[in-house]
Amino acid sequence: MNKNAAQNLLRRTAAAATMHTARRPLCALFTAAVHPRSGFKRRSKSAPSRHTAILLALLAAACRPAPAASEPPPVQRHSYTPAAPERLLRFPLDHGPHRETAIEWWYFTGHVLQGRAAGQDAPAPAPPTELAGFEVTVFRVSPPAGPLPVAKAAGRPEAASLLSLHVAVTDLAGRSFRHATVGLRERDGVAAVAASSAQPLAIKLPGAEVTLGADGRFRLDAEVFDAQGAPLQVHAVLSSDKPVTLHGAGGYSRKGDCPSCASHYASFPRLRGSATVRSSGGERSGQAVAWFDHEFGSNVLSGGLTGWDWLALQLDDGWELMAAQTHDPAGRPAHRAGTLVAPDGKVTPLGADDLTLTASGTWRSPHSDAVYPARWRVQVRSPAHPLDAELVPKLADQEISGSDSALATYWEGTCEVRINQKPAGTSYLEMTGYDPHHLPHL
Repeated sequence: MNKNAAQNLLRRTAAAATMHTARRPLCALFTAAVHPRSGFKRRSKSAPSRHTAILLALLAAACRPAPAASEPPPVQRHSYTPAAPERLLRFPLDHGPHRETAIEWWYFTGHVLQGRAAGQDAPAPAPPTELAGFEVTVFRVSPPAGPLPVAKAAGRPEAASLLSLHVAVTDLAGRSFRHATVGLRERDGVAAVAASSAQPLAIKLPGAEVTLGADGRFRLDAEVFDAQGAPLQVHAVLSSDKPVTLHGAGGYSRKGDCPSCASHYASFPRLRGSATVRSSGGERSGQAVAWFDHEFGSNVLSGGLTGWDWLALQLDDGWELMAAQTHDPAGRPAHRAGTLVAPDGKVTPLGADDLTLTASGTWRSPHSDAVYPARWRVQVRSPAHPLDAELVPKLADQEISGSDSALATYWEGTCEVRINQKPAGTSYLEMTGYDPHHLPHL
């Protein structure tokens, strides 16, 4: 595929086929596309593109209406292997794909930093300034009823998954937020997720490559186009000096009361390196601090839940905190859990009694009219590292609206961590389920 063909494919798929997620909903795209108030608009009255048709056919077969809030059982839509507490994770092998599960994602959020020189009276350089935030995420969705027939003429592997790429840049210097999505089924030489001893993770999509080398370095290279056809780029080289973090019991991360309402969840909570991002505000380059998540499973959420709030804090004292809670249509919290990571990598699991997430204020989106919490208070009651902090978005409008490309609507962006009203770290925050017309169903 030459460069012009790749760019044309990116432009077609960026406006048609994707979904953000299954921390991040498997059926959110289909729900948004067929909802009468979704705001999804075809470019013409002609038949949908081949990629759109494939995606909608997959999701139509996989998705059924979510049960009412009064129905506690998990949603069952497939026969893939659910997460199980007896499974032992082994690395670097488990950084790669798990095709026996229904869905998984590799997720990077990060901050591009520029250091400030110390003044004459300052004994040390001042803390770095964040120039931009970035996100590069790839989702792999298994065929809804088992492997699809092999299409040799199209170069399809036997168990071709749907891959969805999401790229976003928050340009703090230019005060702008841009995002793009690309989605298509795996095809030889075009889109694939693989693993080998030389590269424990190798993902390729039109306009993007994500790899993990045997040297422990992640390389992110994404050059896509946003909904307006403008280029959006993220390039980063990142590595971790901490061991992999397993959330829950040995990486078995519960999301609800039922045993299968779970995923296998591993992270590198503080990757370091360098990054260059480009959006409508121009190019920003500098040091980078990032967070990497990898989750895989099959039945993740309990029935009746419509969203979640996920926070990833990187504190200036060297600690990290992952905190997440699910909620029902009224916004009432359901399951809540978290993980503390010490500077030496030691992990402390947090249950609902150890952790409180409290929303305050509101922000109304000019795109979707959804109303989100304006900030969050995070309280940790653990002797390992007690914490009482506030998360404040660095840019109010970091919403990904489903009206542009049939996405579920959600908010995800870079935030400042404050303790006693003073800066104490950085964070990424995700909020879903606040737009009643684009609710995630997983």
